[in-house]
Amino acid sequence: EATEEVCKLIKEHFADVPECEAIVKELWDQIKAMCPKVQTKALTVAVPTPEEIEKLVCKVASSEMIEKEATEEVCKLIKEHFANTPLCEAMVKTLWDKIKARCPKVQKKALMVMVPTPDEIEKLVCEYASDEIIEKEATEEVCKLIKEHFVDVPDCEAMVKELWDKIKA
Repeated sequence: EATEEVCKLIKEHFADVPECEAIVKELWDQIKAMCPKVQTKALTVAVPTPEEIEKLVCKVASSEMIEKEATEEVCKLIKEHFANTPLCEAMVKTLWDKIKARCPKVQKKALMVMVPTPDEIEKLVCEYASDEIIEKEATEEVCKLIKEHFVDVPDCEAMVKELWDKIKA
């Protein structure tokens, strides 16, 4: 679903990109490949509540340092895979501001202390990527979305599981 949304935004603000979903998926796989290997037996992760997810997203979105670095990285990737867009930074900032606008108002002083480090974010993402319950639910959802938007893929679950195993490896 996120891949579709990214491609929709790219199409709205830049141009229609053939094979956009495949390119975005490849970028996502590259991000996941940066995760350190974790032993799943020792890992027990509770599924976060929507409030916990909102809190983490808002912490990250409210960090000016993360916003600056993320904007630079997004525009770099767009330039590499699509085209150089002079207004890229302004468009990414607009999207970032829309995310921040959905966050509850928090005192900036208190927020500075609570922003997770890149290592904490990496650890959290990798913990979720290594959780078997999340893997099962995500696999089912991915195959459901593929079937809804494309075609029924035989052995979809097996293929998604194989990709998930590569992420954990």
